[in-house]
Amino acid sequence: MSQKRRDFLRHAALGGLLAPIAAYFPEIPEARAMDDRTHLVLVFLPNGKVQENPFLGAGNTPVFEDGFRPYQPFADRCIAFREYGFQAFISREYEGDHGGHIAPGMVMFTGDVPHSVGGAGQAGRAPSIDQIVAWDYLRRDVITNPLRASLNIKMTGSSFRIGSQFVAAPSDYSLGRTYNRELAGVSQLGQPQQGFELLFGDLAGVNRGATVDELWAYGQSVLDVPAAELQSIRSQLPVEGARLVDEHLDALRDLERSLEDDGSGETITPPDPPGEMNTSDTNHVAVFESWADLIDVAFRLDRTRIATVQFGGIASRFQVPDLGLGFVGNRGDSNSGTDHHSYTHWRGAEVPAFMNWYAERVASLLGRLQGDGSRADMLASSALMVGMEFGRNHNARDVPITIFGECSGYFDTGKVVTYGNDLEHFRLHTGTLLALGRAMGVAELETVGHQGADYQNGVPAALRE
Repeated sequence: MSQKRRDFLRHAALGGLLAPIAAYFPEIPEARAMDDRTHLVLVFLPNGKVQENPFLGAGNTPVFEDGFRPYQPFADRCIAFREYGFQAFISREYEGDHGGHIAPGMVMFTGDVPHSVGGAGQAGRAPSIDQIVAWDYLRRDVITNPLRASLNIKMTGSSFRIGSQFVAAPSDYSLGRTYNRELAGVSQLGQPQQGFELLFGDLAGVNRGATVDELWAYGQSVLDVPAAELQSIRSQLPVEGARLVDEHLDALRDLERSLEDDGSGETITPPDPPGEMNTSDTNHVAVFESWADLIDVAFRLDRTRIATVQFGGIASRFQVPDLGLGFVGNRGDSNSGTDHHSYTHWRGAEVPAFMNWYAERVASLLGRLQGDGSRADMLASSALMVGMEFGRNHNARDVPITIFGECSGYFDTGKVVTYGNDLEHFRLHTGTLLALGRAMGVAELETVGHQGADYQNGVPAALRE
């Protein structure tokens, strides 16, 4: 199933032209949500870099150092951060263990420390920003299928105690609320085939006999509804509503005719079903490439607007056999091995090899979203944030954080922003998460994460100017 670019644009534009009569269709929730689409991707990397491994060069424009150079082609499409730290906040607010792993891993996208039991960090106590957006979209009927509110991916790898860094909004959630109890992580998919079935499996069920509700739910044009059914709806409208329908159908047909001569012909094709894949560490690259295809096409066909990618998890002994790195440490020592975590303990000089491998994966996804001239630039309507646990040897100071994409003009990209590692700067972290929510259209969101007044100060101006 493929759509020429003009057909895809037509479907989006038709819905926009129909927006003035959407109030007459209360049973069609998607018709009330034809605002500009924006997209959010959050990427969580386990562990982090060591202090001796710099992230950025000098200057106000991003120059990425060893371990991060695959991001350089996107330097003008990103905001890169110096002195992005939340260790001081953790030291003050967290009462549990593993303040260098569990705490920063959960603070990264929730803005609050983990819930702990008996001094042991166990789970998140605030929803992550992706799930706040998903909650709001479901509440406002921007997304109507809860199963596709977000695509949550986990690359194979260990995770210490807390399985997901992305935290679901509970049933009693209200915007900005945090909790003093354990919250559940989102359900994550490991097989690309699962993602394919979730995002595209139902398209085969759409046919000429589909109901109006089904066609709207699947993002189709009202002009695809059989004429008899459309006439039936028209007859139920008041006089003014019927007049608007006629006027808009005329405009829609004019638009279709004008697009017929568009010779660019971009084809948007859902990927072939990937089938069951080997998801072990020996096949990481192929698995991620399959996920990247799914994210890209899902955004282009509006099958979801939110995606998260988690490489392993907190303190993950994430293995990258492709690097060919040997065992470091001592046999029998839990912090020894051939994985990323072990290298942060024993051979920091090699840690950039792991960071570079992650950056290559992220750059691969960025390239898809940016397009190639024949495919539309989806990065312009997206925000992709990369986060991790620490930036200084198991200490969440100088964490290498980057936001890629303008998110429909919300973010001012192509620059380096300096935050600060001290406690007084933690409000810049919660403000950054708030900015992601606002960029995604959650206009009523006022705070994200810990509700202490010292930790909230709105969206940092530097992100927008």
